[in-house]
Amino acid sequence: MLIAITYSITYDNKRYQKAVDAAGGFAAPEARLPACIVGGCALPIGLFWFAWTNSPSLPWAASMAAGIPFGFGMVLVFLGLMNYLIDAYTIFAASVLAANSVLRSCFGAAFPLFTTQMYSALGIHWASSIPAFLALACVPFPFLFYKYGAAVRTRCKYAAESDAFMKKLREESERQGDDEEEEGEKEILASDERYDSDGEPISAHSGEKEKEEEEEEHEGEGEAEGPRFEEMRAPGDADAEEGGRLGLALRKVGTGRSMRSTRTVRDENGYIVGPFDIDRVNTRESFRRTKSRASTGSGGWR
Repeated sequence: MLIAITYSITYDNKRYQKAVDAAGGFAAPEARLPACIVGGCALPIGLFWFAWTNSPSLPWAASMAAGIPFGFGMVLVFLGLMNYLIDAYTIFAASVLAANSVLRSCFGAAFPLFTTQMYSALGIHWASSIPAFLALACVPFPFLFYKYGAAVRTRCKYAAESDAFMKKLREESERQGDDEEEEGEKEILASDERYDSDGEPISAHSGEKEKEEEEEEHEGEGEAEGPRFEEMRAPGDADAEEGGRLGLALRKVGTGRSMRSTRTVRDENGYIVGPFDIDRVNTRESFRRTKSRASTGSGGWR
């Protein structure tokens, strides 16, 4: 297991990062499967090794050493499979991981029910070989999914929907990046306004002079207008009306803007827009939203 972790950190992660860079920042889920391929080949080796070295005539270390390829393969298969399922189903990752855990637990609960009869009938060598044969039968699957996984996912309802959702997010991210570049160009052009029509820079002395004049004007306005904010006092127990006015004042923004409406507003993507819009959750409902005005008559988004 430690060897598998070292392999993942020193080699497999770097390989995956290269695949991400080559794909422009978004690698296909199949890029997670090479670790599964390596681990899938190591698993049956360790199981067959254990099955045919567990005789009492051989030293105990001979069969226990089979745990090296078995542990190495098990960790790589587990990590590669989890990463592949998450990348393939994204917004449905919790459901697909739960289904994977249920299926794995069913096998783990069923096999101990007939283990004693299996070893009594087949003997220690052939009975131990049954898991090895099952692992050997699963070896081709990582290779097949690595080559045909993209085509298989297009025929899966939830995987196809997840892929379409991720493409939409990437397009929005690219548009947002283009908008930021345009804003940066506008800021550069705005900074160029410090030059006159002949292309000559405005002198720093004149700029400092204008700044001093602006400061003097602001100081004069401050003396004429007085303090902008009044001191807030806590309401007394007997003055309920004053307390209500204070509560209303606390709910307003202190910059002079009016209080925001508490009515729920949604943007074009169906997200709730609010002053604390910091935890948008991408769910199936936000992607497959439909307008229910015609069907339900409510006039809202469903």
